[in-house]
Amino acid sequence: MALDLFRVEAGFAIDNDNGGTPVETSILNGNVDPSAGGGVVANAGSMYQRNTAGADGGELWLKYGDADTEWVLFAASGGVVGSEDAFQNTYMGKTAGGSGNENPTYSSTNIVSGSLTTAIGALDAEIGAAVSGNTRTVGAVSDQAVNSNIEALDDAIGTDAQLASTETISTANSVNQNLSALDAEIGNAVSGNTRTVGAISDQDVNSNLEALDDAIGTDAQMANQNIIDDANSIYSNLSLLDGAVSALQSGLQWIEEVDYVTADDLSARTGIAGANSVFSDNDGGAVTLVNGDRIYSTNDDTIYIVNTGGAWTTAPALNPDETFFTYNNFLDPVNQEKGAAFRYNGAALVKVADMDFELADSINLTSGYSASNGTVTASDTIETAISKLDANQADIITLTGVAQGAVDLGTFTGTTIADNSTIKAALQALETEVETKPETLAQVLVNGNVTGANDIIVSSGQAITGVDAAVGGTLSLLGGNGTTTDGGNVSISGGDAFATSDGDGGDVIITGGAKDDVGADGNIHIGDSQTSQVTIHSLVYPNADGDPGQVLATDGSGNLGFVNPGATQTAQSTITNTSVVLDSVLVDEHSAAKWLVTFVDAANSRRNAVEVYATHNGLAAADATLADNTQYAILKANGKITAVTLSVGLNGTGAAQVMRLIATVASGTTVDLRAARVSVNF
Repeated sequence: MALDLFRVEAGFAIDNDNGGTPVETSILNGNVDPSAGGGVVANAGSMYQRNTAGADGGELWLKYGDADTEWVLFAASGGVVGSEDAFQNTYMGKTAGGSGNENPTYSSTNIVSGSLTTAIGALDAEIGAAVSGNTRTVGAVSDQAVNSNIEALDDAIGTDAQLASTETISTANSVNQNLSALDAEIGNAVSGNTRTVGAISDQDVNSNLEALDDAIGTDAQMANQNIIDDANSIYSNLSLLDGAVSALQSGLQWIEEVDYVTADDLSARTGIAGANSVFSDNDGGAVTLVNGDRIYSTNDDTIYIVNTGGAWTTAPALNPDETFFTYNNFLDPVNQEKGAAFRYNGAALVKVADMDFELADSINLTSGYSASNGTVTASDTIETAISKLDANQADIITLTGVAQGAVDLGTFTGTTIADNSTIKAALQALETEVETKPETLAQVLVNGNVTGANDIIVSSGQAITGVDAAVGGTLSLLGGNGTTTDGGNVSISGGDAFATSDGDGGDVIITGGAKDDVGADGNIHIGDSQTSQVTIHSLVYPNADGDPGQVLATDGSGNLGFVNPGATQTAQSTITNTSVVLDSVLVDEHSAAKWLVTFVDAANSRRNAVEVYATHNGLAAADATLADNTQYAILKANGKITAVTLSVGLNGTGAAQVMRLIATVASGTTVDLRAARVSVNF
């Protein structure tokens, strides 16, 4: 301060109330330094004006303690700064020894300048507004302090130690540089650090933090987590991917893909104009090349890199077993020049796979291929399966009797099957012919002559004689005269036996003195229908008919007779809206029974058939208390008759107890039922 603004006489004192006790503080002046030597005597709170050298020099000191030297320089004129002012200037960053009017000196002036308040405002604007985080991991960027967000990002990125695998990546690289290195190994190049739109740029801190958080992404964006995990840091995931890429390279030795493969000499190509974009083995003409395209030439086994502004460069020479994929393989035939995989064997390029099924016709079978019959199984290779199918198909073609590629059966010598018929049409013609022919021998043996091998010759009034075996005949009927009586029925009679014409393999022998004649009914009879019996292969047939429903059975000694069958058929029952017992068996005599039940709904043209199996727990000495049944094979014609219910139950006691098959028909339906039973006796 300027000393000439006022004057204070020595000894000027001001009373100060110190807790009720007045304390005198003084305003003093002099030339000595009050903080040095013996100081200046005054109470605390006193001021001292010191006269310094110079016309307007002066200092103002403040007494802050009881000791005579406990004074502090409070202010000074002539460029001298007091201790308190110096402290404040230092705190604010002003130049030491300055006048106090200058702005602070900043160590970094990227954002701040000017006064302290201006610098604070610039920093606040640079930090920006609050951020909204992507919450990729716990503690990711959110609306929190800048340093907290920086720490969260640092946690998300991870530490160098987490990069356990560094085959491709490096701890010295940035995240995006490592991503770019991995991407290059996979095959798609990335450029620089422009990983996503909105990466770090000249913007406020929080905007850049948010951009970094966006670049890291969210957990939901990790759609594929075969190797990586959303709980890992970026470095941990990079390490896992790096290890996977390294394993892939060591196993398959894949290199960066190639855009084109050609046999042309590319050593003198420059740019992409004119003939530089034309390949002699490309079926599609000129191609559109771009800078950096990779083209493999089998002319010198070299990969050329297209340079749109000059001579093409070459990639490092391939090592043995290195493999690559190409999008356009000009070496393949026309219309097949699509993707393929190649391996360099150390001397030449070898195609190991076509990457499009349209190219399948360029895959050849082995040189030793041959057709061989068999059933295709899961263990067959493609070639062995083709071999089996090939041989099986050839046999089928041989079986048809026509040449391979034929679409019909060709010509026939007869009249039943039309020429050029399909297999189905031929079978249909045979079936129709058989079904429309007569069924009795009397109708077959008509007058006339039929000649040729295996033919039967029938002459009016003559013996029935087959062509002799010497000329291919297979059957001869020799013996009595063949005549027609009683309306055209055939009567073969006489005492001569029927025998084959020679002993070389005859199959049919009817011997003996039995008469073979035609009765009044017009049918052929073997033996006297009144008294004689017929024996065939030592089996003696009965000479009388049995009762209705009986069947032939043997006694084990060669004698056949009519007996009651094991299956008993019930009479037809017509049921409408009621229940009826179709059949029953005695419990003491039958341990189980099976019924085949048929029922017809004539009004709706429907017929069903059901098998019912039933048994009970009764014994010969004890009544049954339970009957059980199972129904199988519900067969239907024109739909199921749902109105019919079948059940099995017990009735009666003692020797009269029976197991019954009961049918119940619902209201409004009329059904005809019949059952046939097979039972098992005790």
